[in-house]
Amino acid sequence: MRGRLWVLWIVQTLGGVFCLLLGITPVYSSLTSTMVILILFSIWCQQACGMNCAVVPFISKRSTGLVYGLVGAGGNTGAAVTQAIFFTYLPLSATQGFFWLGVMVIGVTALYMAVYFPMW
Repeated sequence: MRGRLWVLWIVQTLGGVFCLLLGITPVYSSLTSTMVILILFSIWCQQACGMNCAVVPFISKRSTGLVYGLVGAGGNTGAAVTQAIFFTYLPLSATQGFFWLGVMVIGVTALYMAVYFPMW
């Protein structure tokens, strides 16, 4: 189980790093590098979503369906709230929004180190 958490931490941290790089890259001067970073960010982001589902069966064997539902609904809700915060309500440009979104992803992902599953 610790191996799955380490892989999830690595994958999600790399997604945050590429999101942060997307915010640093000058969008208007280098379209090619922006698209490459965006594609890499998308790949790591999709892998992190899949890895979250790989961890779910180890949380509760009796209520796996409930946990899957909470993870799925929580992911969609978190995405909508994060998009509203960084790209609607705060007076940030799109590049600043991606930068701070990447910082937040890396910071929240660091909390995975505190997760402990005593059964595994």
